[in-house]
Amino acid sequence: MKIFTIRIKPCASGSISRTTRVRSNDLTADSTFSTDWETDGYRSSTVDRAVKKLFGRGCFFVQNHGLPLGYGQIFKPCTGGSTSVTGSIRVEVSL
Repeated sequence: MKIFTIRIKPCASGSISRTTRVRSNDLTADSTFSTDWETDGYRSSTVDRAVKKLFGRGCFFVQNHGLPLGYGQIFKPCTGGSTSVTGSIRVEVSL
């Protein structure tokens, strides 16, 4: 088991970043973005667990398509769908 440091940095300049540490069985920093499918069902990715820890239960990370890994937004569920909690962000993962 490894401990990954996950930093969420807003793309807007001058904004404050948030950092947390999460334990995981992932082998690389890139694999922390993918979800785990096991015999007991769906499990959150390491990045989603860090997002929940920093932004609250139910929040999740959505990768922007067409951009490098780690760029996206954080959403939370609401009546009729989901709503954005952040603007564009970058997620940096390190050991």
